[in-house]
Amino acid sequence: MLNHPRAKLHLCGEREARPRRKMGHFTVLGDTIDQAFKDALAIRKALGIG
Repeated sequence: MLNHPRAKLHLCGEREARPRRKMGHFTVLGDTIDQAFKDALAIRKALGIG
């Protein structure tokens, strides 16, 4: 995900991981909403989320 040119990782600054605790999120930009959504789904799949 860090190598994707239109993806940005946002970390929440938590010091340790805990169950059900948000550690961060990512956003994806695209020329169209459909393209951004497609890229976000591909990134999510590559990360093993969902």
